[in-house]
Amino acid sequence: MRTRSRPVAGARDIHSGIWLKLWDNQTFNPISALTHSTLADICRFPIRRALAASVMREEQEVAERLGALIGVPTPHIQTVFAQVELLGRTLKEDRVYVRAHPGAA
Repeated sequence: MRTRSRPVAGARDIHSGIWLKLWDNQTFNPISALTHSTLADICRFPIRRALAASVMREEQEVAERLGALIGVPTPHIQTVFAQVELLGRTLKEDRVYVRAHPGAA
């Protein structure tokens, strides 16, 4: 599958994909909302990056204790940060902007 000029990888293991999506969302969305930061900013600034890493480690520990990650590989936190930074740069280069619509929840 391709989007414009970039290939899109298909998920072989849907559980891994769901875990990664949840892990990203429950980490980055609250920090972004509270600090008014982009994902790239969270990864770029040491204090925000440390907060995100701490939250991700805690979430992983909870998921492991609940048995939710049996057989689900979890990438190293630095790998996630690198992917987020790449996404931020790609969106900026492609001039993709997300705007809130008035009255949106």
